Amino acid sequence: LTAVDGRDGVVSVDPDEKTAGEFRERIRQSAAAEAERKKLRDLPSVTRDGRSILICANIGNVEDLPLVVESGAEGVGLFRSEFLYLSREDYPPEEELFQAYKKAAELL
Repeated sequence: LTAVDGRDGVVSVDPDEKTAGEFRERIRQSAAAEAERKKLRDLPSVTRDGRSILICANIGNVEDLPLVVESGAEGVGLFRSEFLYLSREDYPPEEELFQAYKKAAELL
């Protein structure tokens, strides 16, 4: 058994029962925190003094769009368009870039 904590950068190979229990507790706490966040997802984004704010997510490509919707974000704050260029040897065609932005605009 190998336990990995990506948040703190800890890897434990063949952990003893105490260490394994600590990892299980972190998993439980993380799941509980995620459940609490999901409860808040669809609530209006309003400050205590009644001011509405827009909650947006940063994305690196169009494949991130379902996560934006799932998270309850109301739009894209930053589209890291340089990622559309990084995995290739030449510039992406203009039409490909247009389709990526169009998909984001239509979905959100």
